[in-house]
Amino acid sequence: MKTWRANLPPFLAAGATLGLFGALASSCSGEPTDGNAACDVPALLAQNCGGNVCHGSEEPAAGLDLVSAGVEERLIGVPGSVACAEQILIEPEFPDNSLLIEKVSAEAPSCGRPMPPGGPPLTDAQLECLRTFALEATGGPSCETCGGLQCVDLLTSTDHCGDCDQACDAGMACAQGTCIDACATGEELCDTSCVDLNTDELNCGACGKRCGPGSTCKSGVCACDEDLSASFSADIQPIFKAACGGGDCHTDGSNVSSLQLEPDVAYSQLVDVASDGCEGRIRVVPGDPDQSYLVEKLMGGAICNGKRMPLFTTLPEEAIGKVVAWICAGALDD
Repeated sequence: MKTWRANLPPFLAAGATLGLFGALASSCSGEPTDGNAACDVPALLAQNCGGNVCHGSEEPAAGLDLVSAGVEERLIGVPGSVACAEQILIEPEFPDNSLLIEKVSAEAPSCGRPMPPGGPPLTDAQLECLRTFALEATGGPSCETCGGLQCVDLLTSTDHCGDCDQACDAGMACAQGTCIDACATGEELCDTSCVDLNTDELNCGACGKRCGPGSTCKSGVCACDEDLSASFSADIQPIFKAACGGGDCHTDGSNVSSLQLEPDVAYSQLVDVASDGCEGRIRVVPGDPDQSYLVEKLMGGAICNGKRMPLFTTLPEEAIGKVVAWICAGALDD
């Protein structure tokens, strides 16, 4: 792999590593970073973002670790997260096609939120560093072609299931690299199981979309069970306070998310408010847990952007059930 820093113009070379990494670090610390100062990039990121809610080595946001050694291998030629999987983080020789550059330079990226979240925007010199990085980049992860011209997905290809020389028998399907009996009419292959998307609680309407406690999968929709009720002030706000508002999470001083879950603003930022990380989704739709993105974020599964919340822990079923009950009862401000 070409060493991109060595080929930068002299006026950029001193600050090249900070072009990307310094800006991301400052997004977590809230303090601007001198783009021309020499620094130990991994140490800087570990101090500001590592192991927290940014791109550290433990539970990194969007699964992207920008701290550990070999970061080029996690950027060059690598697709974005699930919601942005059709775009490449750093496309060799094409900075204008690189998702990472778009996310740090555009006010409204085509996928996900602009970066760094809440931090100062990158300077022109820093953006030029990134563009030079992409222009100078070579290689990237290779793909298996099985002797052809196109990449082959060994996990799903019936002609090359698990191995280039392994073909599934006629009428069989390839599930995670293993040949299995094809799903019956009306069923869908989700991971390694054939399911009915109309009734399956773990795959309701789509693979990975789970229904929360207090709702049942009916005709592919997570519908409310009967006679559910919960109070926002008595039941929901304590959940947010205990699990979502501490540290660097959903507070007024957070640089991580625009969503605040503190008592005086939580309701107004949830009900009938569009998600800033998932286009077309509403955080809370009164009476409809199926369309409330908050439930998906708490349940995990078919999340269109980011990770399951809260980070580093899982809410008890009882707590998620209260959120579902509150939504089913009309998501009142009571």
